[in-house]
Amino acid sequence: MPSAPPRPLPQIRSFGFSSAMRLAWPLNPPFPSRPTITVCTSSLLLWKASPDSPKLTPGWESATKPQPSSLASSPWRPSELSSALLGEWLIQSGRYDQAVSILERTEQTQPSARSELLLALSYDRLKQPDKANHELELAKRRAPGDPEVQRALAAFYRENGNYAAAIDALQAIPRKSPDLLAELAYTYQLDGKKDEAARLYSQAANAAPQDMALQLSAAQAQVSDADVDAAQPFLKRAAAADANYYRRHAIRGQIAALKEDNAGAAREYTAALSHLPQTPTEGPLYGIELRMGLVDILHNEQDQAEAQRQLQTAQSEISQMDERGPERPEFLRLRARIKMNLGDLAGAQNDVKEALTINEKDSNTLQLDGDVLVKSGHPEEAEVAYRKILATDPFNRVALSSLGYVARETGRDQEAEQYFRRLSAVDPKSYVPYLALGDMYTSRRDFTKAESYYRKGYDLAPHNSLIVAGGMNAAIEAHHLPLAAEWLKRSTDEMQLEPHLMREKERYLSWSGDYRASADVGRQAINKLPNDRDVVVYLGYDLLHLEQYDQLLQLTSQYENLSRLVTSTQEEDFFNFTGGSNQQLRPYIGLTLF
Repeated sequence: MPSAPPRPLPQIRSFGFSSAMRLAWPLNPPFPSRPTITVCTSSLLLWKASPDSPKLTPGWESATKPQPSSLASSPWRPSELSSALLGEWLIQSGRYDQAVSILERTEQTQPSARSELLLALSYDRLKQPDKANHELELAKRRAPGDPEVQRALAAFYRENGNYAAAIDALQAIPRKSPDLLAELAYTYQLDGKKDEAARLYSQAANAAPQDMALQLSAAQAQVSDADVDAAQPFLKRAAAADANYYRRHAIRGQIAALKEDNAGAAREYTAALSHLPQTPTEGPLYGIELRMGLVDILHNEQDQAEAQRQLQTAQSEISQMDERGPERPEFLRLRARIKMNLGDLAGAQNDVKEALTINEKDSNTLQLDGDVLVKSGHPEEAEVAYRKILATDPFNRVALSSLGYVARETGRDQEAEQYFRRLSAVDPKSYVPYLALGDMYTSRRDFTKAESYYRKGYDLAPHNSLIVAGGMNAAIEAHHLPLAAEWLKRSTDEMQLEPHLMREKERYLSWSGDYRASADVGRQAINKLPNDRDVVVYLGYDLLHLEQYDQLLQLTSQYENLSRLVTSTQEEDFFNFTGGSNQQLRPYIGLTLF
């Protein structure tokens, strides 16, 4: 697969925590020997769905949970100690049976929509869908039209991947504040409707221009919808509040990556990490997610040494953590991703399996499951995982793309083409299906069709170096050097620093007879792609023509395994292309390059 677009970072939103706190109920009387505290008994449903909400600091469990001894000695009944609070804490701790016991007792004496929603969540986690649906219906009938209950319902549906129902619940609320618009935008985003999410986030941000979190959410949504220019006004507003805010640097890093400015992207990601607070709003995993984004950029830059160093740092950071409760699946996915990048595929698979036991339908976990299986050499099993995503989300872009590449790699080009065509229909703004189809037709040596698909991809993403490299490769393979020259002219100097485009430029210059210029590019490319046969072999051709035999001997000695991959047919093609010249070098070539 070609290098992917930058992985989107967790969306930042302002609705989760503030909305939850507006539902807060004071605990009176307080826990014995503790100050009066205010908590939201329904915050689990809203808060858990909000990755930008302030996370509780280390030690929060021991500071807030009712201790068994306190409960035993307390003169108050569970309902008076707010059983909803206790039930919520038990749910967060994964003790669903105990939560049900507490909440059902409360329902018998003090029925409420909030406790019914918490019961629904508990039954859902216990895989008792009939009881969960029953409690949901009770909550709906008990508080019809209550905006906060509607939001809690939406959060429940989001947790279960029923985004359409979540959207309906939020749309039923007549007055939509900026934070409600942001929640609705986030839900559309989960449903794969990036354009609608961008529209609603922008509407929310414009309604609250001083809210930096909303400005950054709107900017992120526009970037996710491939509209970098539309993100700029929101980033400018955010800069007025704090130009060095870490999240702003992270989004700018994504923009740079989309523009193929890997050096700029690395600078922005590094700046984001350097300005990251000890307890970021997005939670303790965010910094590691950010670091893994930097790893992806470094891989694209072919800076494997620095990528490995950042990976080791990420591994060290996550090894000190063991997130439980609602954050457990996200933690397991991140740890699996780190292990996968470090080559520990068995360890990655174990983490993915545990995450699937928590939620077997989660699309992010299923996607990672498929990715690990592909790397492990099990494409058929990976297909099963990707297809499960499409079973619940038939328009999932990443799953469609993954299935297309797996079909290609397993020799089913016709099926691959169907997936890529579906992807282009689902996401008309994406260059990915056209790049994939161009590559596929090039491998079939149908260069005319390949050219047409590369052109479509280029029209959508004129700054994408891989599209230009693909177009050049197809033209060179077709021996159509003027067309290869046209593709090269479409690239900027910055784009030509991308290693794969360097390789095609080297090949084009060599075929054009400009061996010195080709050799100069080859020497740069070999530092980025030391294991690429074409880079090494074409540099060898150039050195032969330039009669720089000492350098050729050094090259072939250093890259002996790669140079031996040149076949006798390729050797003959070389001499035929040069018009039979340099025939006196055949014995020399046999000892070195070939």
